Amino acid sequence: MGQLRQLCADLLTSGTTGDLYEGLGRLFERVRPYLPKERQAQYNSVYVNVFERPLDWLFPAVSWRARDQPNYDSGTVDGIREQVSEGDTVVIVGGGFGVTTVVAARHAGESGTVLTYEAAEERVRDIRKAAEYDGLSDRISVLHALIERVDKPIGEVGDAPAVPARALPPCDVLVLDCDGPEARILRNLSIEPRAIVANTAGRFGSPEAAVRTGLTDLGYRVISRGVINEECAEFCHENGYYTLTAVREERTQEEDADWSGGVGDRTEAGQPSSPCAGSEVPSTSS
Repeated sequence: MGQLRQLCADLLTSGTTGDLYEGLGRLFERVRPYLPKERQAQYNSVYVNVFERPLDWLFPAVSWRARDQPNYDSGTVDGIREQVSEGDTVVIVGGGFGVTTVVAARHAGESGTVLTYEAAEERVRDIRKAAEYDGLSDRISVLHALIERVDKPIGEVGDAPAVPARALPPCDVLVLDCDGPEARILRNLSIEPRAIVANTAGRFGSPEAAVRTGLTDLGYRVISRGVINEECAEFCHENGYYTLTAVREERTQEEDADWSGGVGDRTEAGQPSSPCAGSEVPSTSS
């Protein structure tokens, strides 16, 4: 059966039938959501709101999300597993399909809570579904909101309100997985989590240097660095997609007073006086 499927695919994509195949693919993409759901996909051991549909095998470029992705967001997930403990309060900016939210809730346990901010309307629904599939809806809250100004949002954000980073609530672990605003969020952050798991996005205005500077300026030390997704490590290296896990440095009372005073040394616009202060962040949570 597998060989027959491959033969059909080869015939459709070769020679003069290529244009026909592309047209059929575009049509399939439009009707696919209305086809019956089949096997549910798992991303990094989390069931997500993505399902195989009939004829997916014939149009893999359209249906690739329906395949299991065991290393989905592996860098971010590893950071969460390492830093989140029983009873923790976790804040996540950029929830995607809900994988990081569910993993955080699992590790925080029944006495912990997870609050996720997500800008894209469709992803808000996906996160809530993932929490439901895992039986964790009672310890997970999802807010439809943009954190910090966004020039080119990813996905349909609808009426999502813009929330400044300084309004983020206190937490034990902060996760920044929002494809661009990470550096700006760090520059304007007012809370002091025990640990921060932050992604870098060189293509979207949060290069590694800017994120590292933001963490250092806040008094954090980076303890691990890895590509965001092991399955596409080469792509991550080429485009600067990394996950940095950082913990707050212990400070004496004198150092704490000096650090608190240092916040006032930022410019009137709220930007730190560092070489990365002018980095633009044109993207958003996804």
